[in-house]
Formats: sequence, C-alpha cells, structure tokens
Amino acid sequence: MFEIDDMELDNVTGGAVGPADPSPTATGGVTYKCPNCGAVIYASTRDMSVTCPNRKCMSTFNVRKGRLIACSL
Repeated sequence: MFEIDDMELDNVTGGAVGPADPSPTATGGVTYKCPNCGAVIYASTRDMSVTCPNRKCMSTFNVRKGRLIACSL
C-alpha cells in the first residue's frame, strides 16, 4: 500500500506556506493579514483576489489598492 506523508499531502492539496518559508513570486510578493482570523495570506502583487489559507476560515477577498475587500455572496 502506498502512503503519503503530511508534507507531500500539503503539496498535493495546495497547502498553506508557513511563515518561515514564504513562496517567492515572479511578480513580487505581498502579505496580508486576514481580518477574520488573523492568518497571514501570501500573495502576488498581481493577484486580484486572495483566499485565507486557514482551513477553518477560508474567507475570500478582492484586492483593491492594496486592501482586502470581503467578497459578497
């Protein structure tokens, strides 16, 4: 039987990057703090929307002028 460890599973499911190892982006990186739960959101400067990496939160925000705007459903 094939087993997968947690590190491999994070890569498969697109798991969040830890604060000690933010992923570099080709367009420049920026960090936001989720206003709902306080988690750090790593994003590219070109991203128009971001999703909180906290699996209990998963809030989605639009990015306008460097600010997070909550998406309405």
